[in-house]
Amino acid sequence: MPAPATAATANANAPEARTAQRSEARRWVFVSFRQDLAWVEGDHVCSPEVQRSGDFSCFRANGTQYLGTPRSEDAASASGLSVATTRLLATYQHFVGTHWSVGAVVGLVLRGGGPRPVGRDAREFFPFHLEGQLSWWPSGAPARGEGPSPFLLLGGGLAQIDSRFSLAVREDPRAPLPPSQLDNPERQTLDVYKKSGTGFVGLGGGIAASTSSSLLWRLALEAMGSFPAFGIGAGLEAGVGFDL
Repeated sequence: MPAPATAATANANAPEARTAQRSEARRWVFVSFRQDLAWVEGDHVCSPEVQRSGDFSCFRANGTQYLGTPRSEDAASASGLSVATTRLLATYQHFVGTHWSVGAVVGLVLRGGGPRPVGRDAREFFPFHLEGQLSWWPSGAPARGEGPSPFLLLGGGLAQIDSRFSLAVREDPRAPLPPSQLDNPERQTLDVYKKSGTGFVGLGGGIAASTSSSLLWRLALEAMGSFPAFGIGAGLEAGVGFDL
């Protein structure tokens, strides 16, 4: 007759039983919104020289690019955090082990993409978001019906971040008038765009959770460095989806 299980044996088997009963969400798709933020810094950002470099572009109220020359004593400097592009993203996430997952992100910019600057080498705004992600989950995949699971992520891909702000300039009366733009008033407010991208690398983290009905929610913050048009920013993301 087999001996009855001891308390020590029962306690040893308890973690295994809990692990077996833990239902993890290991593959899912979700849709999210991402709001980009960008650090903007520059001097004389609407001057002809700076606009020709491609980092900044300034536009008048009628939508045409500003081709005048601001007064140098006005400085026309910009420095600070600016609200940038807003994106709609779709993500597929798949666990490849206990603590690691890979993801593919595709998306479209909903607002914030600036107009095309003038010039032979000027390019249209890139409205898409293409990204690969690698994530590390210290506590493993989110379990259905349990609390949120934290994660760290490393990402990279293609995206253009355009930040927009307003700037008042006054015309330099000593500068020659541009032949194609003779109607600049003495003072006007311009819409200024700082363009970054289209390549980027990102590093961030967040939390995700799976409900008992297999629905998922996810919050993330990703710091981003853009190239070849250099820029530093971040993306705040919130999304919902379902477990496959």
